[in-house]
Amino acid sequence: MSDILIGNDVEQQIITAEPPLQTYEQFLQRNISEGILRVRVSTARDAMPVKDAQVTITKTFTDKAVEFFIGRTDEDGIISEIALPAPSRANSVNPYGILAYTYYDVDVSHPDYQTQKLRYVVIFENIKSVLPVNLIPKTKE
Repeated sequence: MSDILIGNDVEQQIITAEPPLQTYEQFLQRNISEGILRVRVSTARDAMPVKDAQVTITKTFTDKAVEFFIGRTDEDGIISEIALPAPSRANSVNPYGILAYTYYDVDVSHPDYQTQKLRYVVIFENIKSVLPVNLIPKTKE
């Protein structure tokens, strides 16, 4: 399994193309493979890991929104090996525009930091994607 970096601690990569509308059932039928996501949460421009940040991975369909994962980062600010449904990589050679990847939304929160909402995080079959997230401390009032 290969690794792909899909963002960095300064600026997250945003994909602006809208995914096709589909029901949850259609999504499961089209995404029979899986890809892996590793989330790395830090602060101070990647200088300090953030322990116990909550990571929620969701996707919205025409008939409902589904939570695919909820978990907390370890002492190194990492959650590894999150398996997510993904389409077959064989779609990449399909001339009819069937995507060889799918999108997810990732929310990262912690009581001491501002919540980060990342949209259109891309997952490919048999690829371990690494998503670095930089949290900004909340201001004291």
